[in-house]
Amino acid sequence: MADGENDLILDVKNLEVKFYHDQGVVSAVNGVDFNIGEGQSIGFVGESACGKTVTASTVLRILPPSGDIINGTINFRDTSGQIKDLAQYDSDSSELRKIRGNDIAMIFQEPMTAFSPVHTLYNQISEAILLHQDLPQKEVRARVINLLDQVGIPEPEERVDDYSFEFSGGMRQRAMIAMALACEPRILIADEPTTALDVTIQAQVLKLIKDMQQDYGLSLHLITHDLGVIAHMVDYVYIMYLGRIVEKGPIQEVFLDPKHPYTRDLLGSIPSIKGVEGKIASIQGSVPDAYHMPPGCSFHPRCRDVVGDKCSSAVPQSVEIEPEHYTSCYKYTDRGVKENVKHVR
Repeated sequence: MADGENDLILDVKNLEVKFYHDQGVVSAVNGVDFNIGEGQSIGFVGESACGKTVTASTVLRILPPSGDIINGTINFRDTSGQIKDLAQYDSDSSELRKIRGNDIAMIFQEPMTAFSPVHTLYNQISEAILLHQDLPQKEVRARVINLLDQVGIPEPEERVDDYSFEFSGGMRQRAMIAMALACEPRILIADEPTTALDVTIQAQVLKLIKDMQQDYGLSLHLITHDLGVIAHMVDYVYIMYLGRIVEKGPIQEVFLDPKHPYTRDLLGSIPSIKGVEGKIASIQGSVPDAYHMPPGCSFHPRCRDVVGDKCSSAVPQSVEIEPEHYTSCYKYTDRGVKENVKHVR
């Protein structure tokens, strides 16, 4: 969380997104608040289908046709200091096209499908540069080659005209990072950037993102289900479950002193070489059907610490436990339950 409003690049408030299908309506994002400051690293973590990627896709306004923003604001501060609510623009508007790939860029989850198999890497990486910057072709080509070199692709002068299927998984991920950095964005959204990569390549890709963030002065929005990656990469973490933020706070505080039962269960399910013998801990139950969301706190059917009937009747408010550390749980909503509770909002 940024120190003050003047430091914020992106400020999202009460975001709600629904998907309309023949089977019914899916409430994918339910009242999500988050912000990103200059040079800050934030992370979204949670089980699959909890709304992490949908939230990021909504910021860029690249939802599929079945998705729609029901409520909320997506305030983006441009380089001139002007605040623009991206939720108010048409997804195909020229204003958004100026921002996508230029001010806000995204590393997509699966580079094999994110890249076109019938266009060369040069064609695809240069597209954003040609769209947003008035440069001659010779300079554009030199810039693309330099980007590939920066992300560690050997012989970039030759590989720049290759196709994505000629690259290994790790190399494709590096090329995806190069494409995202083509216009030196202010915010980089990295959606599961190490999916399907082996451990050694994962470490290399994460180090590369960290180095690029420092070199370019980027603000990083990292999406993952890997708690180890989150702990290594970000300053502030948002724990998401069924479209809601159930806990958020500075990374060390949340990991060392988790408050929400879901956060505790997530952390407890991480295998440890120092752990006791036996089965690896798991979260009881399963994620509910998206078409039939449980009432009240969405985690209550799986929770080991149900307070009472109110857990299944209404959504708990967000409570500040410590400075900038919030959780949404009925264990903390009544004043006096915990001495260190600051306020409810």
